[in-house]
Amino acid sequence: MAIVADHSYLKNNKSQVMDSVATVADLSYLKNNKPQVLTSGCFELHNSGLINASVRLIRLYIGEPGRFIIPITLYSAVSSNSFQNPYMPVQSSNEQLFVNLINPHSGLLHLSTDGHGSSQRKRERLTNMGFLYQAGVRLLSGYVNGSLFSPSMNSPVNFINYLSVVGLYFQTAAWEKGNTKNLGLFWLSGRYIISRTAEKELQRIYPAIQTNGVYHGWSFAWGIDISETLDMKVIHYQYFKPPSFSSPYPIFLFSFNYALN
Repeated sequence: MAIVADHSYLKNNKSQVMDSVATVADLSYLKNNKPQVLTSGCFELHNSGLINASVRLIRLYIGEPGRFIIPITLYSAVSSNSFQNPYMPVQSSNEQLFVNLINPHSGLLHLSTDGHGSSQRKRERLTNMGFLYQAGVRLLSGYVNGSLFSPSMNSPVNFINYLSVVGLYFQTAAWEKGNTKNLGLFWLSGRYIISRTAEKELQRIYPAIQTNGVYHGWSFAWGIDISETLDMKVIHYQYFKPPSFSSPYPIFLFSFNYALN
């Protein structure tokens, strides 16, 4: 989903996992609970040719500092298919919809909460493992498909989608040879993803589709984040039962992240 180039763990020596547009385990609130506005984002390239650009608009926290805290994050993302020939298809492709339904970090607007639980009591240790979660609501889009003579053909349709994610992660330190002062993170994560859309919303795009609007999938990801050296992740997404409107294929995502300090 969460999210990526927040290097506060290098200054505060707090453990974090990079697996989304924003950090899944951003612990900077322990010293600074001010809202974070336009602080990070990422560029994603999919094996289908889809390019996704995301930005974290704002991240804030509600609750009692030091007792319980609920992080709230608002993202925005846009997609474009760089491999699609604009002169070829009569019908607009919904390739981005196939990808975005299972990608936790997609959506024209995406409001979510995410976090993690650690197996280590001392959270200063860089080698760590635990669970992570994300839940949110987002605005997705697709293009009407059906009869070529329909006046609504290729018209954009925006709809609400709900997302739930649970998973496990492992992280440890990463650094360049001979430069242990610039410590970063190497991490692995696996997630179970549920995406839910009202059936009538998908039928606006595909009138003949037979679906309950619920799609399940999983992802496996790894990433490296070393300050001023490398900040990237690779994620593999797979549906258990893919949507009927697209040919099933594995989804691979390559992401390069940035931070505005």
